[in-house]
Amino acid sequence: MAWLKTDDSAATEPRVLALADGVELRRLAAWGFLSLVCSLAANHMTDDVLTEAQCRFVAPTTWQRQIDACVRAGLVTKVPRQKAWKLVKPSPLHMRSREEILNDRVRASDRRDDFLRAYVIRRDGDACRWCGRSVNTSRFDTRSPRGREFDHLDITQPTTIATYVVSCRGCNRRRAVPSEAATMTLLPAPLQPLYGEQTVSDLREFFPGDTFVVGRNPAPRDLAPGETTRSDTSDLDPALRATQTPLEAPQTVDADRRPTVGSRSDARDGTGRVGTGQVGSGAAPPPTQAQIPARRRRARRGRNRSSS
Repeated sequence: MAWLKTDDSAATEPRVLALADGVELRRLAAWGFLSLVCSLAANHMTDDVLTEAQCRFVAPTTWQRQIDACVRAGLVTKVPRQKAWKLVKPSPLHMRSREEILNDRVRASDRRDDFLRAYVIRRDGDACRWCGRSVNTSRFDTRSPRGREFDHLDITQPTTIATYVVSCRGCNRRRAVPSEAATMTLLPAPLQPLYGEQTVSDLREFFPGDTFVVGRNPAPRDLAPGETTRSDTSDLDPALRATQTPLEAPQTVDADRRPTVGSRSDARDGTGRVGTGQVGSGAAPPPTQAQIPARRRRARRGRNRSSS
């Protein structure tokens, strides 16, 4: 999405104060002219370049005087051999570049491609390809570093399954910083991807005949040295074993399992103290009729309770 931003220090910017030799009305007119032309340039994605056509559109009769005032103040400079002017950086006006806008449109389009996302998740599971940890697949997780996102290995190239990977939000943000992105290494796709239950439910729509293993992926540093994606790696090439993404063995959950007595998780509502880690006795049994105090019948309004 294109936008134009104005610094909160624009009112005290020396070049803005010098517009039109500091004459108040002329200075305000020149600043308003420049702001409107920049808004058109941002919408047309001209990368800080203001064309003569845009200037004429904003101020058909006074555009030349206004743009000359901006040039004298040092806010814009003439582009050689073109009927255009360019903002002088740093500038109190900021517009997004054409490259940023087009990249955002590609990302938005790929996020809406359900088939592309399904094939990428099928290959990578619920593991970030940069740090190896499990990602949070909840649709309500829009801020945490563990939330699931997708990363383009090369945003300038057409998006394919090979150039699109699962990433956690934290690693995806780090990838946006060139100095940090240079230190990050892409992990190979796991031999045995692990999936969350919600992910398995979503993938059934696209791959009804496939088998998916439910489990979680710990961070590589949480594993013992030499631990790999499979418990038995004797049939793998030694060079391949050394490059496998560490994954946790899948675990099954017994629905009939009960918490162990003495653990903090077995406190229940009832006569026990919930949240203290002590064992409660479960829900209190309903009181007997003898334990219920007798109720006194309320006398009807307007009627004397004493007998005559």
